[in-house]
Amino acid sequence: MSWTSAACSSQCLGEKTLERVPPDEAVQPLEVTMLGWALTFLVIGVIAAVLGFTTIAGASFAIAKFLAAVFLILFLVFVILGVTAVRRITS
Repeated sequence: MSWTSAACSSQCLGEKTLERVPPDEAVQPLEVTMLGWALTFLVIGVIAAVLGFTTIAGASFAIAKFLAAVFLILFLVFVILGVTAVRRITS
């Protein structure tokens, strides 16, 4: 449940009131995954390389490779932890 400050009219005279907002109308945070950032930097690197900005392209590719590697390592660690947890629970 989300609570937001109600719009104050001339009747409330500075009092703050809260009203309930339905979940579908609540503001949802923007989620950007690590793999999404890696793909963003990859696209920036490709565009920079095509336009001839080699320094920016190299930096963008390096960031993209780093983020992709971190994503892959974390993915594998959590897969291994998940498999281990399932084996312990079922045995």
